[in-house]
Amino acid sequence: MVRTQRAPRISLTLLLTVMAVILGLTMVVTPLEPLTRLALLISPRDILEPKTILLLVWLKRALPLLSVATLLWLFAPRPVQINARRQAARLLHNAWTFPTILVLAYGVRLAWILVYPTQPFADSEWYYRTAVQLRDGAGFVYDLQTRRPLVSWPVGYPLFLATIFRVTGPSVWVAKLANIVLAVACVALTYDLARRLFNVYVAALAALLLALLPGLVVYTSLVSTDLLFMTIFTGAYVASLRSWDAPRPGRAALAVGIVNGALALVRGPGLFMAPAWAWLQWQAMRPRLSLPRALLLTVTRTFLVLAP
Repeated sequence: MVRTQRAPRISLTLLLTVMAVILGLTMVVTPLEPLTRLALLISPRDILEPKTILLLVWLKRALPLLSVATLLWLFAPRPVQINARRQAARLLHNAWTFPTILVLAYGVRLAWILVYPTQPFADSEWYYRTAVQLRDGAGFVYDLQTRRPLVSWPVGYPLFLATIFRVTGPSVWVAKLANIVLAVACVALTYDLARRLFNVYVAALAALLLALLPGLVVYTSLVSTDLLFMTIFTGAYVASLRSWDAPRPGRAALAVGIVNGALALVRGPGLFMAPAWAWLQWQAMRPRLSLPRALLLTVTRTFLVLAP
């Protein structure tokens, strides 16, 4: 009987890594002009800001370097890989690593808004103007001329800015600094989330990647809902996981409902996350907490936050 040899299986992770490396290396030979044309096609203003072109230049330089580093890692001898992993694990487990990542996230974003100042436009301009109107007591209306009440856009982000503006006064710079605080808070929550789901090593790596992700750094200069929504969403996820250790499941479900209500006030899709949070708590607390009760507590508290 003749035995046939099976073809070696190719790991999906390895395949995706090789594809990403190839994509990164193609940036070396890709001129900047096609990239700017592609960015122009998806630009909401049909023009490209200097910061967008700068970001493309960074990506054109950084992606090939990351690709080369990945290739060196893939073909490095096994002892070298083992030693590098040990050194990385030791560094990421260091007590100063997490505070350093937070300082790095803050510093990179502060440098960005100082070097490339921007003014609100399109949706950003509306959010800023509405926040100023709320701060001045004009109400949540489309404009001061018609004074038509708004129901199509949630009030959460303009109200968030208006609350800050009551202390500082209206300022685009204050809105951007608030974005920095939100971004750093999101990095911290991501660390906590990954630590609970995996380990300290994964948590530090996830926080570092989020702190340096170019797109999120650039978003700091926009007066927009994205960073507030992302931070509250991550906070709701962390609150759901913390309920796994909660001695009283009912209180945990109520807390998650409050956070989800705040999430829905920032963006409408947050409203549909209530069943997901309830399911997570039910998985963690059964049989102490039934699924219908978890859903009822979460949805009820969500709508209590939305009711005013």
